[in-house]
Amino acid sequence: MNILRVQKLTIVSETAGAIVVLGWRSPGVASVILATENMRPAVDRWLQHGVQELVEEDGSVVPRVTTQESPEFLPRLKAYLERQFPLLRFELTEVDG
Repeated sequence: MNILRVQKLTIVSETAGAIVVLGWRSPGVASVILATENMRPAVDRWLQHGVQELVEEDGSVVPRVTTQESPEFLPRLKAYLERQFPLLRFELTEVDG
């Protein structure tokens, strides 16, 4: 039995409110619900190239790419962006159906 998984990542600026809202649902479909004009190039880059980061694995630092097809795409994007932009607020919600 396949379980439908739905996630939503909202990026909020204290001054501008919600600046990005991304949706994801199984089986690996990401969509842009909202992106301000200034954020659209970054959103397009995330969707095209995935989350690219360096992670420690077995004592070595290795590159990891999480594409939009992965159920970990929005959680890893949130974690990555939280480290890069501490003044923004990130809200990840998930519903299993």
